[in-house]
Amino acid sequence: MAIQPVTNNIGQTTTFKHVDTEKTPMSVRLGTAATSALGVVTAVAMISKHQGFSLKPKNIMNTPVKDWAIFKITDKNRPNEKIMKFGWKEIMSMGIGSVAGGLIGGAIFDKKENFPSKCQEAVSQLIGDITIPLSIVALPTMMYKNFEDLASKTTNHTNLQKFSIFRVINF
Repeated sequence: MAIQPVTNNIGQTTTFKHVDTEKTPMSVRLGTAATSALGVVTAVAMISKHQGFSLKPKNIMNTPVKDWAIFKITDKNRPNEKIMKFGWKEIMSMGIGSVAGGLIGGAIFDKKENFPSKCQEAVSQLIGDITIPLSIVALPTMMYKNFEDLASKTTNHTNLQKFSIFRVINF
């Protein structure tokens, strides 16, 4: 089916060409997935190192797998042991690692003429999949924690009416 040209009110005609969508070869998909996973592993390793876990291969091999940093997100049975903490910065770095790995994999394994579209896709993933969802969750959480601390410091809650966010408007 042919795509009809579109004429706007200025008299300019825009034509669209039909792009035949080819299925991406398996080698490109596997390579991009591997580099994306490598980006996430790199980010988790940096987070682990920053939080004080050892990245020395000898220490890692001598540690049981269940005690590795990546599996130490929470452990209720051993509350005194160190666990990894994932805040918004750590989640953002893991997302950036994934997007960067996928972009690098796309640059290595895919056709060179597809690289500009890969860059646009990476930017849209950073904005739409990482930055906006985290800002919608992290910023209100931080604001709530700040006001929660403020409310716990004062015993007389009527003093909170000084802040505009706590004022009640009567109509």
